[in-house]
Amino acid sequence: MEEAESSVKELLGAHLEPGDSWELVEFAAGAPPALSHPILAGLVAATGAAPAAKQGWTDVASFWAHGIPAANFGPGDPLLAHTPGEHVSTGQLERAATVLGTVLGTGG
Repeated sequence: MEEAESSVKELLGAHLEPGDSWELVEFAAGAPPALSHPILAGLVAATGAAPAAKQGWTDVASFWAHGIPAANFGPGDPLLAHTPGEHVSTGQLERAATVLGTVLGTGG
């Protein structure tokens, strides 16, 4: 955390005007893959796709900080998340429901 905070201070330093300030109010380290956990391994198997790192902060890091393995999963293109172009298709929603049904044992 100290290294990240120092880096931000260095980047901002030249751009802050007298009287400007900033405060780090929350920090969570990145979450390492927990794909050996049976539920997460089942999620990977059910998707039929290789897992990929999520570029950006999500609540998975908060879960990991508390010892809870977690993963990001859902329909849509993660590169469009929280942008004006964010959208999902009916097919993507149906596929996500099928995968989750398989993982949870409800048959999708």
